[in-house]
Amino acid sequence: MMMMVGVVVVVVVVGMGRVLLLQEKEQQQQQLQQQQQLQLQQVEAAVMILQQQQQLQLQQVEAAVMMHWLFPLLMKTQQQQHHHHHHQQQQQQQQQQQNQDDNPHHHHHHQQQEQQQQQQQLRILCMQ
Repeated sequence: MMMMVGVVVVVVVVGMGRVLLLQEKEQQQQQLQQQQQLQLQQVEAAVMILQQQQQLQLQQVEAAVMMHWLFPLLMKTQQQQHHHHHHQQQQQQQQQQQNQDDNPHHHHHHQQQEQQQQQQQLRILCMQ
């Protein structure tokens, strides 16, 4: 009689132990899966951040190129336009006063051509 009870207790204990072990294994697996998911999320987040940084860098580079190339060009054309108008006034006065010197007129014409070329360059840059 006592032997039978002893065997039953052993069976129950062993059975309980197996169930507990199984539960522990399942928990461990779940934890592993959670960790993997977390790692994946971290990786995805890191990739996102990298992509954003790259985009920002690209934008910065584009802005720098714009500043470096377009602004000096624009400034030049503005200065030239300003200078060019000023020059025209001077020239009209000169022509009114004495109509002999042909050199400033020639110089002025050349400047106009330069300005047109620069405006064409600007248009080409904008087209690209």
